[in-house]
Amino acid sequence: MAGRTAETAGTPAQVRLSRQDWADLRETMAILRLESTSDALREAIRLLHREARQVEAARNIARFYGEGGAPGPLLDGLVTEADLAAADAAEF
Repeated sequence: MAGRTAETAGTPAQVRLSRQDWADLRETMAILRLESTSDALREAIRLLHREARQVEAARNIARFYGEGGAPGPLLDGLVTEADLAAADAAEF
């Protein structure tokens, strides 16, 4: 790997895919105009990592609020049926 540092060289990985997964990957690459399988797999890992962080955040919120759950928006109890009817009748 002449000319590459350890930080940019990357780590090789081997993946086994079903025929359908491979077809899905190739289709996705074409739609997103990803030039290589490596580009597609890096993007997939980024998306999967983002989803994992969101799942962890949701778990932290659930742990913090316990079984009662997080409170709803403050305005939930302030809007009445009359308010909604008036908004429906309003003309712009």
